[in-house]
Amino acid sequence: MADALKGIQQAVLSQDGLEDSQRQDLLDNVEYLATAANTPPDQRNRGIITSVLLALSTAAATGDQLQRALDTWGAVLRSLLP
Repeated sequence: MADALKGIQQAVLSQDGLEDSQRQDLLDNVEYLATAANTPPDQRNRGIITSVLLALSTAAATGDQLQRALDTWGAVLRSLLP
């Protein structure tokens, strides 16, 4: 999970075409996923995790870096869903 989160974070940081506010929002989302990873599965908020993954997928549609990272790590991130 740590490698997946680092990979997504690096992709967000290197993604072309994002405004600073968009980039910060996506980094906040990655931080939320890190928190969720350290939370027992029965205490995770499925709706928020789903929204975070959707936001990352939507942003990935606009660039290669994030899309490649999600292709690599998406299944790992989806394992956070309770």
